[in-house]
Amino acid sequence: MNHDIRLTLHTWVMGGLFLIAVILLLTFFLIVFAKEEEPIQNSAKNIFYSWEAPLFREVEIEATITGYSSSFDETDDTPFITASGTRTRKGIIACPRNIEFGTEIIIDGKRYICEDRLSLKYDNRFDIWFPTKKQAIEFGKQEKIVSILKY
Repeated sequence: MNHDIRLTLHTWVMGGLFLIAVILLLTFFLIVFAKEEEPIQNSAKNIFYSWEAPLFREVEIEATITGYSSSFDETDDTPFITASGTRTRKGIIACPRNIEFGTEIIIDGKRYICEDRLSLKYDNRFDIWFPTKKQAIEFGKQEKIVSILKY
């Protein structure tokens, strides 16, 4: 009887080791020979098609561009703080509400970061921050091609 128990135990151990070996072998083949998954078409998550693909998507639109400064008559009660909570500085742009804070905007080859918002009545345009009101007025109101980089 002791011999039967040892034989059964030996069979179970050998079977378990065989099963582990098969699992490891299958895992190895899946890692080595697995085909890269195809992206889901028309999905916001299919930005990474492969290692060669860009890490962002660029959308170009024609939009009205204006200039603003941190003067009290153009802003709320915190003229040097943007809607995202950062301080105003060169390269800041106020964007429509459908564009996330931190989005890169390119206008005439210059890069801006969306960190501010416009009044609701002007939510369909972009507003570039200038250090002085004079510079903002000189910039005026222009129609431009705007590139929006979505990561």
